[in-house]
Amino acid sequence: MIRISAIAFMAAGLLTISLYLFFSYQKYYTIKQKDIDNLDVYTSMVILILIILMIA
Repeated sequence: MIRISAIAFMAAGLLTISLYLFFSYQKYYTIKQKDIDNLDVYTSMVILILIILMIA
């Protein structure tokens, strides 16, 4: 149990770091159409984190 939860925590941390980098990158190259895609990516990441937590 402890190992699975640690893996889930590390995965969530990596996802948040990648999300931060992705959004900071998108700030410099803002395209109005891409905002919808960014929301889809964000929601999919949140769902992925929830699935990992459910498995753990």
